[in-house]
Amino acid sequence: MSAAGVGPIIPAPGRLNTVRYVEILENHLVPYTHTVVPEGEEVHFVHDHAPVHDANIVHEFFEDHPLIIESDWPVKFIDCNPIENLFGHTVLEWQNEAERNVVNIQAHVLDVWEGLRHRPEVCQRLVGSMKNRLREVILADGDMTRY
Repeated sequence: MSAAGVGPIIPAPGRLNTVRYVEILENHLVPYTHTVVPEGEEVHFVHDHAPVHDANIVHEFFEDHPLIIESDWPVKFIDCNPIENLFGHTVLEWQNEAERNVVNIQAHVLDVWEGLRHRPEVCQRLVGSMKNRLREVILADGDMTRY
């Protein structure tokens, strides 16, 4: 996601490994950045410290793409990542009567995400809130915030 809205959501069947993650970055992140960021401008990319994100092959991808800056995101800094709000939105939209299985959950996520693609103001508001998010975390001495 960016202030321009959500990008494509790419299902990763099975367990995601580092090779597949780099393929997703190469085949989806790179083309997406070209559609939302003027040529020659940097993109700051945030992911957590899941093992698949911290592998050498992933860091090499970012070294090969110097305009995509891999942000050094603190391990327990979930309160500030606006993508978590989008995940929360997806959960809130869940219909209680729907059976929870992989097929239904995936269909639901894709449906909600597609709806968000037509509402870029949601992402604009979330990205615009970053200054306040950081201020609240500092004031809370790193503890939980309302975000």
